[in-house]
Formats: sequence, structure tokens, C-alpha cells
Amino acid sequence: MKKANIEKVMQREGFSWRYRQVEEPHKHYDWHFHQEYELVIHRHFHGVAEVGHYQGDFSGDNMMLIGPHIPHRFYSHPAQQDGATGDNTLCETHVIWFKKEWVANMMFSCVEMRKLESLLKRAEKGVQFSPQASIHVLALLDGVGSNTPMHQLGVLIQVLSILVADKDTSTLLSFASKQEKASDTTNKEKIEKVCQFMDDNFQHAITLGDLAKHMNTYSPPVFG
Repeated sequence: MKKANIEKVMQREGFSWRYRQVEEPHKHYDWHFHQEYELVIHRHFHGVAEVGHYQGDFSGDNMMLIGPHIPHRFYSHPAQQDGATGDNTLCETHVIWFKKEWVANMMFSCVEMRKLESLLKRAEKGVQFSPQASIHVLALLDGVGSNTPMHQLGVLIQVLSILVADKDTSTLLSFASKQEKASDTTNKEKIEKVCQFMDDNFQHAITLGDLAKHMNTYSPPVFG
């Protein structure tokens, strides 16, 4: 398995989580992982899902919850990439990202949310949900982006409730497969520190000197 690259999830202003919808004729993404949990739903997609050491073909609708630092990628079958299937329907992808710290705080403050604990633990090996749960979640997400942040948060909680209630799920991996090695720990911590600083200060102009000061490193002077 190739080394995966970290993919930074940009935070939406005024939101504590991220939702994105994409439509494209075919998919082909390189190995990557996130610091966040990723709930990904595919519609009208004929291709391959690779999550850690798991690889599987699927068609139609599919919904997975992938834990932080688990490398993954999705790509269309060659026939769909070449347009040979004769089906001009676009691949539709819905993705929700939420941070481990955020959901942990929600579970600590709200006893109702604690039913998520076992599901999030299973997400360390990837979880695939039933088609019925996928359809239910897609119905909730329809047009959600046009609503207020508080309304969207309410929808997310409903989505999480559907995931917990789904009794027809399967675990993708036989063991946790994280893109996280002891030799990479220092660099990973530095990247996380830089990303957090940029998240906290995105509304200001950030210079290399600001980053160097935050990271306690030397920033050489620039002469014009």
C-alpha cells in the first residue's frame, strides 16, 4: 500500500463541521487520509473503494464511515472513466467531516450522544451501512446547504442518529490500518499545530514570521 497524503479539511466559518456535495463524470483520487471522521455517500457510482487493506467493488448507492488517519481512495471502473457504459449520469458524492475532539465534547456534554461511542470505535476499521440508511441520510441532506448553521447542525445530529440505529452494517477492516508511524509522529504533530494556527487565524493576514514564532522556529530575514 502506497503512503497516503494528508488532506486538509477547510473549516466553514460559523460551523463546527464540514459538508460537501460533488458531482463528476468519474472519480479517481489518490491515497489520502484526514484528521477527521469522514462519512461518505456515493450515488450512481460504479467503481472501487479502497480503505486501508480493504478493497471492494460497488455500484449504485453506498455509505461508509471512515475514522481519522485511515488511508482511503475511491475510483471509477475503467468503463465509466472512458464513458463506455453509455450511462451519462454523474457520480454524486456527499461527504461529512467532523473532528474527534468535537464529537467527544458533544458526547461528554450530551448523554444522548453517548450511543455513538461504539460506532466511532468501529469506525477505526471502517463501517459500511445499509442502502436503506444511505437513502434516509440523502433525504435529510437534500438542500441542507441553504439552511442556517443551527438547522444544519440539527440535520447532522439526525444523520448520526440514523447511523447508530442501522442494524445492517459491516466492518471493512480486520485490523486498524492507520497512516501513522512512530517515525512520522513529530512531523504529524507539527502539521497539526500549523493547521490549527491557520484555522484560528484565517481571518488575518498570516506571514511566515507569524508561523515561525508560533512554531518556535527561526525565520530568516528577507531582504528585498
